[in-house]
Amino acid sequence: MSTAAAITIIGSIGLFPSRAFLPALTTACLIRFGHEIPLLGGTEFLTNLHALTADTTSWFTHDLTLTVLLILSLLELWAVENPDLRQLMDPIESWLKAFTAFASATGVLSSTDIATVHAIQGLPWIDSVLPLAAAGGVFGIARTRSIVWETLSEMDPDDSTGIQALLARIETFWVLSAIVLMVLIPWALILAAALIFWTLNRIERSSRQRLEESRLQCRNCNADAYRSAPNCPACHSQMDAPCGIGLFGQDLPTQSAHITRHSLDLQLKSRCGYCATPFRERTPHQHCGACSRKPFPDTNTLRRYTDDIDGRRTSTLVICGLLCLFPVLGALPALIFSRLRLVSPYRRYLPPFSSFSQRLKGRLMLYMVLLLQFIPVVGSAAFVCLAAAEHAMNRRVFLEIAAR
Repeated sequence: MSTAAAITIIGSIGLFPSRAFLPALTTACLIRFGHEIPLLGGTEFLTNLHALTADTTSWFTHDLTLTVLLILSLLELWAVENPDLRQLMDPIESWLKAFTAFASATGVLSSTDIATVHAIQGLPWIDSVLPLAAAGGVFGIARTRSIVWETLSEMDPDDSTGIQALLARIETFWVLSAIVLMVLIPWALILAAALIFWTLNRIERSSRQRLEESRLQCRNCNADAYRSAPNCPACHSQMDAPCGIGLFGQDLPTQSAHITRHSLDLQLKSRCGYCATPFRERTPHQHCGACSRKPFPDTNTLRRYTDDIDGRRTSTLVICGLLCLFPVLGALPALIFSRLRLVSPYRRYLPPFSSFSQRLKGRLMLYMVLLLQFIPVVGSAAFVCLAAAEHAMNRRVFLEIAAR
């Protein structure tokens, strides 16, 4: 096995946990067209890689394979920035990335080591070890990454702050820039993969520690319960002094300052108002996984929920209007503020298709509003209309689904 092929396969461990198809596409293009890239084509790494592949053909660098990978990569780039589509991909994402890593490693070998394969036909298992090792490494890092993303999704399932979309773009930039890093400093990519694994592992441990700290035992039955739980999910006894809820639904270290509306605050963050267990599904008709209660068991609970959101509409629109008096600079905080206050509480309970539809409509309206941001007062008024329209649309869809 050539050194260039080995570096390419081992280095892919740092790429595939972020994306499934884009690393395979860039690797295949590097093998086939790398020697023609300006400034990079003359590097020792690409020169050696081209020398191995100049007289060989492979399914991995075939036109049809490149076309399919390009289409899948574009679809993947679109999907990872959408929280609803990303949620649908979560169950198979780690396995898919491990499979594409194995297929890509096998493709690299088939493109670069034809002569080596013929030379070691008596030991055919040797060229299977490295692809399997790469797939195993990708699967492990991808699983750790999924836990980190799950934590972010629980804090902000609708991605109202845009943090998840920003991180998705950073991951895409990493995959593309890492290819250049592999060409210029081949071994640096392997070190970067180790650093990524260490960082994700630290974040995962921190998330687990935070989860453990948010739990306590019921004084009556010793069952585990959240610190913010009004009641024990097992024996249904009332908990003493439940802690408050933060902006992103996390348990605060201090006691709830509004105990009379504590259950409502939990519901607004997609948590059970009875035992504080996070809801896993995106529908108002689900049941709590701990106490089996619905988020909105009757019309009074549903009305109280919508009335609370409606009650903050006027103040939210006024604040957004004032922020947007500063063109462009005020639009981003106004957008985040309005969606956290008026939109996210509804989208948390919308099924993926309905949420995606509302998100698409909101994005189209946002693009039109941004064009008016440089017009004094008009841009501010347009943004207020956008915030009011998004609230009304999501409220209507939420009530329609809840009434079924």
